[in-house]
Amino acid sequence: MDQLSMLINALPAEQKSYQHRPSTSLTCSFGIPSSAEEAGRPLTSLAAGCTGFEFVLGERGLPLVTAFAASDFPAQTERLAVGYCSYNPQYDQRDLRPLINALSQTEFPKLKLLYLGDYFLYVNGPGATGWLGDVTPILNHSPALQYLSLVGNFSLTTNLSLPELTELSVELDDYQSSLNRGPISDETLTYLLSSHFSKLEQVFLDLSIDANVDTDYSLPDIFLQGSRMPALRKLEITGQYKAGELDKLAASPLCQRDGFKLIFEDD
Repeated sequence: MDQLSMLINALPAEQKSYQHRPSTSLTCSFGIPSSAEEAGRPLTSLAAGCTGFEFVLGERGLPLVTAFAASDFPAQTERLAVGYCSYNPQYDQRDLRPLINALSQTEFPKLKLLYLGDYFLYVNGPGATGWLGDVTPILNHSPALQYLSLVGNFSLTTNLSLPELTELSVELDDYQSSLNRGPISDETLTYLLSSHFSKLEQVFLDLSIDANVDTDYSLPDIFLQGSRMPALRKLEITGQYKAGELDKLAASPLCQRDGFKLIFEDD
């Protein structure tokens, strides 16, 4: 029996399940019980046809993620989530950097949907953001990516090129828990917004953090020109920006496109 299968077999029954996700034929969820959703069912053995994987045990998902990275499954994975879940408050350690690093050399040729740091919430209450670290390698190894969600503090070390990406969501902090490790760097924001996303249509960019933290972001000129994101038609943006920055955004060539929808709120 391979390492991944042994680790899955050792998990309590309430910590593993198959969940129905519209984007995949079969999704293995670690940290979510089968009873969480109506279509969920028990996971007793790992099916060879799984194309979706959800590791939502927080830091304690590291052994599973490491074994997954060494398996044959990444080559067929179309949906991947690494984060947290409200079913596992005792597991909810929020430093995901080792998990993201464990995936940094893994190729994901078919990956379409990627959720990093998302909190799977099954109760009424606040979520919790954490620490992703450098996400550049995993994104550079996911050329077919269509949807990307980044929740929590993260960094980039270079511009990205994701030719199939159509939707991007960034949420830096949870308003109620304020557990984020601080603002992202100006360099990371510049790398992100200067990246070439030829099919990107929608961006949700929430850089709000604890109100006691003084942050004034700037938007790079190349983003305002819109040449790197020719298909972008909707931008929802929140956070603390330098004075006049959002006015400059509203008057930019990007936002003056016909039919462009801009929604913003300055903290």
